[in-house]
Amino acid sequence: KIPKELVDYSLQHWEEDSLTEVFGETEQALVAALSESAEVESYVTDRPVFFIDKDLNVYPNITTPSPFWLLGNLKTDGAQAILSRYLNSESPAQRARLTVPIGEMVRQYGDPKSQRLFSESDYIDPIVKRFCIAKAAEETTA
Repeated sequence: KIPKELVDYSLQHWEEDSLTEVFGETEQALVAALSESAEVESYVTDRPVFFIDKDLNVYPNITTPSPFWLLGNLKTDGAQAILSRYLNSESPAQRARLTVPIGEMVRQYGDPKSQRLFSESDYIDPIVKRFCIAKAAEETTA
C-alpha cells in the first residue's frame, strides 16, 4: 500500500534493496520463522554497558529499562551485588532469555496474524517482556 515513489526514495535513502531490509518482517512471518527455534542467548558480555536511572536503579543497556531487566540499586545493593547479578543472568529477562527457547516464547506470546513490522532482534524484546509479565503474574497468583 506504500506508493512506489515513496518505496523508491526509502530504498535509496537507506541504501537497501527491499522494504523488508528497511522496515523488517511482519510478526506473522517472524512467528512462523521462530516458532521452532531452540535458541537461547546470554546477554553477558566482556564489555557491558549499564543504564542507571535517577534513583540509582541499574539495568543492562540491552533494551528499554523495565522491572524485568532490573539488576539492583547502587545505593541499597552496591556495585558488587549488581555485577554479580549481571554476570549470573539473574534479572528475570536475562534468566528467561538464557533458559527458555525463543521458539517456546514465540509460540506462547507471538501473534501469528499480526502484520506489525519488526527486525528479528527488535521482535525478541516484546516477546521476552510478554513472557516475563506472564511469569510474574503466575508467581503472584501462586
